[in-house]
Amino acid sequence: MSTSDSQPIDLSLSGINPYHLIICLSDKETTFDIFEHADKKLVASKNIGTVHNLSHNEIISVFNDVIESKLLYQSVRIVFESDIYTLIPNDLFKKDNIQDFLKFQFDIPTSSVIQFSLLAPLEAVNIYALPVELELAMSTLYPKLNIEHHLSYFITDRFKIHASNMATILIRDNAFEILLLASGKPLLLNTFSINSAEDLVYYVLKTFEQFSLDVDKVPLHVFQSKTNSTYAKLLNHYVKNITCE
Repeated sequence: MSTSDSQPIDLSLSGINPYHLIICLSDKETTFDIFEHADKKLVASKNIGTVHNLSHNEIISVFNDVIESKLLYQSVRIVFESDIYTLIPNDLFKKDNIQDFLKFQFDIPTSSVIQFSLLAPLEAVNIYALPVELELAMSTLYPKLNIEHHLSYFITDRFKIHASNMATILIRDNAFEILLLASGKPLLLNTFSINSAEDLVYYVLKTFEQFSLDVDKVPLHVFQSKTNSTYAKLLNHYVKNITCE
């Protein structure tokens, strides 16, 4: 996320800070994103690089050197970005089988802990794996917080169910998720790896073709960051009913 046009903000420890912190973790980077609480406008961001392969003590040490991690906020959330996840319908989910659900699709790293979260809008459960050292460090630093999977965060906070047919994509670095709804019910949720805007267009059009969706009529809602905003511009040449944010 870019902060080139952001104004300096006072993050003093005195009193209650009127801002909201989201710590975003992935195997590529760790960012501390600070938003205005009212409208979630990004006002500052710091990238300290990845802590993905560090021990929990090393992660704690790194975080203790980041001033943004020590300030008082209205709220703090931790979001972990990973392609190792699976969605299970509520009526099929059994807590005792969460490891089996995930192992059915992935070779789970041995140094992992498996967690899950309820996704009420989709009437499903998201099961995902976290590096155990990362989970231990976060539970030590933020004992009252859970690490949310990036899709759980997106679906519960930014996604809105519509009664009609529609498609939603969430563009990330080198990957995107596509979610299809049919009459307001989930039809497909899939992740694709991409290296270019052309890759994105190819997979979106193939998905539309696979499910017989009309590119001139079915709404496509695109969520993106400034760093990949050009991707949606190319997509706009092929899908007519498109909105971006």
